[in-house]
Amino acid sequence: MNASLVAEGHEKALSRTNFTLRSSTEVDTPDRRRAGRLVLTAETGLAPVLVEHTLEHGSGTEHANETTNTYATEETVYRQTGIGREPAYSVSERSRSPSDVFPESYAGTWFVRSHLSSAEFTPERVTNRSGVPVVVLTASLSDVNERDGRNVTSFDATATVDRRGVVRSMSVDTTFVEEGETVTYSERFAVTDVGSTTVAEPSWVDTARARDTRSESRSTPRGNVTRSLTDERLGAVVTATGRPEAIDRLRISRWDHAFRDSETVRNASVSSFVEVIGDGRVERGTVTIAYDESSVPNGNESGLAVYRYNKSLQTFFRLNSTVDATDDTVTATTSRLLEDGEYGNSSAYVVFYAQTWRDLWNGNPPSK
Repeated sequence: MNASLVAEGHEKALSRTNFTLRSSTEVDTPDRRRAGRLVLTAETGLAPVLVEHTLEHGSGTEHANETTNTYATEETVYRQTGIGREPAYSVSERSRSPSDVFPESYAGTWFVRSHLSSAEFTPERVTNRSGVPVVVLTASLSDVNERDGRNVTSFDATATVDRRGVVRSMSVDTTFVEEGETVTYSERFAVTDVGSTTVAEPSWVDTARARDTRSESRSTPRGNVTRSLTDERLGAVVTATGRPEAIDRLRISRWDHAFRDSETVRNASVSSFVEVIGDGRVERGTVTIAYDESSVPNGNESGLAVYRYNKSLQTFFRLNSTVDATDDTVTATTSRLLEDGEYGNSSAYVVFYAQTWRDLWNGNPPSK
């Protein structure tokens, strides 16, 4: 079995859907124990994503817990950390790399690759797990092919893979002797709620925002200006901050792109498609878009949000948004109003009914 191909297929299958990942590791030696547990919930494209990680370690009767919680939108990463004390908070701008949130691959690809390559796994049977058909793969001590100089005394591993290539679960129990000491590893990994996971903003994020010390550095530099542009035809208002010459070149237009006409996008959208075009030196901005109240499913206007098109991943991602049900508008503030692209600096925005977008995307991904 080619572990790298399985791992790549696993990550690719999860990269364009929402899911929940749970993993745990326990390491026991005669005089100490360490345990780590992680729960990751992600919506399509990791925006937003929530990672809750706990590390327990100690010896004898002395134990300590370390916790790190991370919540990330497309633009911002919020962290809450604490080691048996008052939590600390941090806020930073999110880069394009998933490692901003979860090093070693958000989908658990490192876990999959390393363990599938450590032994010769054999397909054993096909079964159903929570209604999903999966192939069960197993390996034992005689199948181990990478010992890294360790004297492995026991090895028992099971993995399940669904027809989309998602490794739904892995369990690996290993005992080895290293420098005369017996070490036991027990590792578990599971992917659930594929296509149905939703991520709510945790309550501690408000505290992180309140303690964000970046506000001073984000103050408008001398010479920058803030101006608003309105396009009544599109029902859009864009407020931008940047150098005067950059703001002067800023304009709003109707977004013309084949992706806009896909069935999935049409069914989820309740507003015009707005493209903001200009100079990359525009620092930040606010986008307000009017929506068609009659197009909102069940009149649930609280389920609306502004989405921005990501050119690299060729899909839309949700921005933190505020709905004004009186004026029938949705507003999002962004630190990256314009995205660099092959044909200049621009970004496309639209209002989606979030649940419709999730349901349609997971059931019928739009063609690029």
